Amino acid sequence: MQSLFEDFQKKFEVVPEFIAYAPGRVNLIGEHIDYSGYGVLPFAIDKNIKIAVAISPNQTNPPTISFFNTNEKYPSVHFNHEPVGIVEIDSSVSHWGNYIKGAYKAAFDAISSEVKPKSFIALVDGSIPAGAGVSSSAGLVVATVLATTTANAIKLELNDLVQSSIAGEHNVGVHCGGMDQSISVLAQQSHALNIDFYPTLTSKKVRLPSRVVFVVANSLVVSDKHVTAARNYNLRVAEMRLATLLVAKKLNLNIEEIIKKNWCLRYVQDIVEKKESLERGAGLPKIADLVNELPDYLSFDEIAKVSEVDAAWLLEKTADGMAVDFDEVDGLKVANVGKRARHVIGESLRVDEFVKVCNDENVENTEILGKLMNDSHESCDSLFECSHPKLNELVQICRQSPGCYGSRLTGAGWGGCTISMVDIEKVDRFVENVTKEYYQERCHFTGEIGDVLFVTRAGEGAG
Repeated sequence: MQSLFEDFQKKFEVVPEFIAYAPGRVNLIGEHIDYSGYGVLPFAIDKNIKIAVAISPNQTNPPTISFFNTNEKYPSVHFNHEPVGIVEIDSSVSHWGNYIKGAYKAAFDAISSEVKPKSFIALVDGSIPAGAGVSSSAGLVVATVLATTTANAIKLELNDLVQSSIAGEHNVGVHCGGMDQSISVLAQQSHALNIDFYPTLTSKKVRLPSRVVFVVANSLVVSDKHVTAARNYNLRVAEMRLATLLVAKKLNLNIEEIIKKNWCLRYVQDIVEKKESLERGAGLPKIADLVNELPDYLSFDEIAKVSEVDAAWLLEKTADGMAVDFDEVDGLKVANVGKRARHVIGESLRVDEFVKVCNDENVENTEILGKLMNDSHESCDSLFECSHPKLNELVQICRQSPGCYGSRLTGAGWGGCTISMVDIEKVDRFVENVTKEYYQERCHFTGEIGDVLFVTRAGEGAG
């Protein structure tokens, strides 16, 4: 942080009053299931976003907020705090400043209207690679919410900080489920967190095996969630909403009530568990059976007919303000309901098994954990279709490298990074082989290898 402190002082000729920071993350297992209400297993990495802040000596009306970046690639961001709407965000444009504005707005949406906003200047620095699937956007949003609330002398409870950060990314137009923001805020040293989202946000520490380390490898394929959201991330959210309705209809549940109260598969499971007096989680096998009956895809008209609702109304509700670009077959919009839902259910079961194995103090069964990671990647690739040819290539190289128990994509996918579980005594040989086989021979990479391939340890959350 000392270098950021000095950069700030040199640029603005004033000492920053504080520095807010938030880490990136890797997800060990549990991809694309948070927005369906199921638990995940991430940990914070030792790469982060830091924001140095000073309150402006001359307060203006309306207040003026200015964000600068130590990386000249990112132009400065300036905006006023408006009395109505707080700040305007053009979500049709891909600009790093949208994340700043989205987070700033979310912070003030959570703050009492009696708080008088202050003008301030901020300088951002970061070591999280952008578009690599290790949550640079979440780190930026969390750090910005922290910077904004701290500058205005407001302290949010941790869960409120999480919720404001989730809202901040929603403001940008990406309808994330909350895993990235949750781990960035709640992370604990040397542990992964089993984060559950239903019925409320909860987290439990999970012991990680002592004989292994985790290695992050960047595929060098950049995936900007905002740019590709309509075809990738938001589309998967929409498809899972439609799959949820089809499962609910099989159970003769009220469709409009599901949409209104909690439009996710875990909520439907909860209804089953309450109706049948089952223990929490015991309804998953029944949901899995119903999901397995779903066809791979259905047209929008077919889904509306089965759900007994108007197709135009359903399309509007499903998108809910999101940009969504559905597939089309013979001129009809279609949704891949069966494939997506089967991934979600299978991945949820894998998370539960991974946690169970990790928490067994009598044995460290790294072979089982590795297989779960491998199975997760295959499901992401074939059922959820969120991998990428280069990611698949990198995963195979990692699996064939010395000491690797398992490897999979981590993060939203469509590019970004892999996470591999590696024998601690063989990690040097693993890194050497991946460097040679992928970065040198296939990518002809000439940059600093430590920026794209690194061993990481579970670290602390934002502060």
